[in-house]
Amino acid sequence: MLLLVTSLLLCELPHPAFLLIPGKSGNLKTVGDRRLFPDRLCLVAILQLSNNECSCTFREICLHGGVTFEVHVNTSQRGFQQKLLYPNSGREGTAAQNFSCFIYNADLMNCTWARGPAAPRDVQYFLYIQNSKRRREIRCPYYIQDSGTHVGCHLDNLSGLTSRNYFLVNGTSREIGIQFFDSLLDTKKIERFNPPSNVTVRCNTTHCLVRWKQPRTYQKLSYLDFQYQLDVHRKVGENCLTSTSIQCRQEEILSHNHLDPV
Repeated sequence: MLLLVTSLLLCELPHPAFLLIPGKSGNLKTVGDRRLFPDRLCLVAILQLSNNECSCTFREICLHGGVTFEVHVNTSQRGFQQKLLYPNSGREGTAAQNFSCFIYNADLMNCTWARGPAAPRDVQYFLYIQNSKRRREIRCPYYIQDSGTHVGCHLDNLSGLTSRNYFLVNGTSREIGIQFFDSLLDTKKIERFNPPSNVTVRCNTTHCLVRWKQPRTYQKLSYLDFQYQLDVHRKVGENCLTSTSIQCRQEEILSHNHLDPV
């Protein structure tokens, strides 16, 4: 497997008492939540030195491509290094692929994926989600199936999500080991907006006022986060139709110069 991520840990040990015993090698340990995320390391971004142990944790990273942890330790007498390879165990090509999620109607989310090309017939996939605060872990409540295999998930309660979330698709099979797929998604980037509602047009002899209601969204957004396009169509004669496109952020007042044909 190609290891795509390398993490370099540097640790300065100021006291000779922390030196490793000659002939012994140091231990590089990682800690993960094996109950819910058996194939994922839980990483945060803190460097600690206590009880003769130096540790470093990171923010969330995607691990399905494999990761190498490399520790370089320098002391007053000598230095040493150690590597820990964290591969994505399982047969190559068995992980879920083409993974994507989108939020719609402000309250709903669909995630979909495809079977890995090398996945056996009895493969089954499971989706888990953890928010950036790590205070809540979500298991998929409603799976979308294709011939009995989970290929998607529908969520109708997004209260456990934060702006950034970790998605993990695990796989199981009686025949072979299944690789996992993971992804970090920003809810603001995956939301699909509905068209504006309550569109009204009022005209007088010189201008037209176009108003609408901002779409309801999962994220708290202001009018500055939206840009609208008004397409104004006008029929001239029996067989001729003219159109004008206007970019705007909120209600728009159109003069008849915008509406009159050129």
